[in-house]
Parts: sequence; C-alpha cells; structure tokens
Amino acid sequence: MNKNTKFRPDYAIPPGETLLESLEEHGMTQAELAKRTGMATKTINEIVKGKNALTPDTAIQLERVFGIPAQFWNNLEKNYRDTLARLTEEESLQKSLPLLKMIPLRKMISLGWIDKAEDEIEQLKLVLRYFGVNSLRSWRIMYADTQPQFRISKSFESDQGALAAWIRQGELMVYDTKPVPFYKTGFQRALKEIRGLTRLAPDEFLPKLYQLCNENGVVLALVPELPKARANGLAHWHGNNPLIQLSLYNKWADIFWFSFLHEAGHILLHGKKEVFVEQIAMRKAKTDSEQSHTVDTDTLKKEEEADRFASDILIPPVKYQQFINRGKFSKDALFRFANNICVHPGIIVGRLQHEGLLLHSHCNDLRLKYQWSE
Repeated sequence: MNKNTKFRPDYAIPPGETLLESLEEHGMTQAELAKRTGMATKTINEIVKGKNALTPDTAIQLERVFGIPAQFWNNLEKNYRDTLARLTEEESLQKSLPLLKMIPLRKMISLGWIDKAEDEIEQLKLVLRYFGVNSLRSWRIMYADTQPQFRISKSFESDQGALAAWIRQGELMVYDTKPVPFYKTGFQRALKEIRGLTRLAPDEFLPKLYQLCNENGVVLALVPELPKARANGLAHWHGNNPLIQLSLYNKWADIFWFSFLHEAGHILLHGKKEVFVEQIAMRKAKTDSEQSHTVDTDTLKKEEEADRFASDILIPPVKYQQFINRGKFSKDALFRFANNICVHPGIIVGRLQHEGLLLHSHCNDLRLKYQWSE
C-alpha cells in the first residue's frame, strides 16, 4: 500500500459516538453528564445522535468531566464537519459530471484555458473553477438558461457549452485587465484613428488597437474560436466597462474590422444591460426573409444600426456613394479611393462584394487574410 495515500472514508462519524463510549467507560448516564456539566439532557442526547454540534464550550466541560483534552473533542467535531462537507460535495460533483460532455473540453485544454486532470472528478473541479460556478445547476443558471438574452439567430443555433466557454474566456480577460473607467467621447475619437490601422499587419496594429481601447476603458479580447460556438463577435458590459470580444474564426481583414466596429457600435448606441453575440453567418441570416423571422424586430433594428455604424466609420457614406456612382471598380480606381479615405483597399472590395456590386471572384487579391496565433 502506498504510504502517501490519504484515507478518505465514504462515511462521517459524529463525535457523539465517542462521547457515548466515554459515558459507557465511566458508567455514566446522559442525565448524570447533564448534571455534571450544567447542560440540558436533551442537548447531550442530540450531541450523541449527531444532531447538535459539539461546541468549544462543551469540549471544555467534557475535559473537566472525563479528563480528555478539549482539543481532542474539538478535532472530532472539525473532522466530522469536514467529512460531511466533502461527502456532500462529492455527491454534488457526481451529479455535475455531465458538464464535462457539454463543453469542448479537449480544445479548451489544448488552448491552455484549463489544465488536464487525472480523473473525472478533479477535471470537473477545474471546469467549475473556470466558469466560476459551484455545480452544473449553477452553470445552467449563469450560462445555459440565460442564453435567450444573447441576440442570436435561431437559424444558427450555437452549442450551449461551447458558446459559454468562449464567452467566459472574455469575462476572465476583463478581470485580468483591470481597466480604467469608460470614456465614451475618447473612444469615439479613437475610432477615427483605429480605421487607419486597417492598412497595417496584425503585429503592427494590435498593440496600438489594444492601447486605444484600454486607455478609453474598453476591454478588447481576441479569443480563438471553439468548435460549434459559432460566435464571431460579442459586445456587453462588465460593471462600468464594455467588452468587445472577437473570435479568430474569420481570417479576412475586412471582416475583422467590420466585426470590431460593429461591436463598438453596440457599445456606443445600445443599452448596458444587453448582450449582443454576432454569429458566424448572422449577416446572411438578416438578408434571408425566411430566416429573419427567427429574430425579433428590436434585435434586427439594433443589428442594422450596428452594421450601419461600422460601415460608415470604415467608408464615409457620402464619399462611398460618389465612388459607386462612377461605376468604375478597376484595381486602380479601388487603390485611389482607398488612399483617399485612408483605409486598406480590401475594405472597399469586401463592401462591394457584400452589396453585390462586385463579383466575389473579382479583386480578391486586394483583400488581406490575417494569420492569427492562438
């Protein structure tokens, strides 16, 4: 037998059993002990049966009657209560084990979000700690049962566990960031500078993007996508600070910048109590009349407002209208227009393709694809 193995009984022995043995050894009844200690006989009986706790005061009285140190009685009570708590926890953990199959655990471990444990129970403890909950029931209350507040098209139903894990990673980043108070006017001004970052590579623009967000109290979280989470972006508030969370699902630069500004639009235009989750293919859902019936009118209105906000920041509407009125979408024309408004030409190509003004097979070489590191 391994000497380092700690004995963990699956039962709890109340200190009352030891008290009963002491009474028998001294030929003493519970009534006599009550007289000697000044306690009620009923109280002694409830301690013996494990219904009442053996208090430090009682331990001192028992030391005087039996000559057994009070610390001994106190340790019996502590061990009993600790064992009861452990057994209750183990029962709860057994009921919560299905959570391990409800989340993309293997992917989360590979990303370093959760450590790999040796057995299911220990793995479950790590998962519960990751989500900051005590049980499967509390996890459902915090993440699964509240998902209707997330503005998601039913046509692209997300896996609850995967989406919850992805959202939680953003929450943890907020806690780690300790942001300054949100400065709305400053963030609005910063967006004008941010649009110019579209012409840079990720290793050049990311430090500046984080800086502009952080100094205005906005937490930016770039979180790798999880299988079946189907989330492209998220905007919501933690206390007095907004969080813009983007997945790295899309490699196209124009989609990345549109997604960032779309979520920024939610932060600046809509309520603090709302949570907006932009799904993969959500924009397609909004243009499909059959699918759009699954999203309420208020949701569609706010999504369209965020879309327009992002589009107008990236490409000033008056200049864009003048450009498309010319009807010339050659590469030279695209480059000239991009230089004129100080954005990458891929931003304009993506917009034209999305609006059906340019075939998806045309000018794709002007669009950038980012390589993200997990």
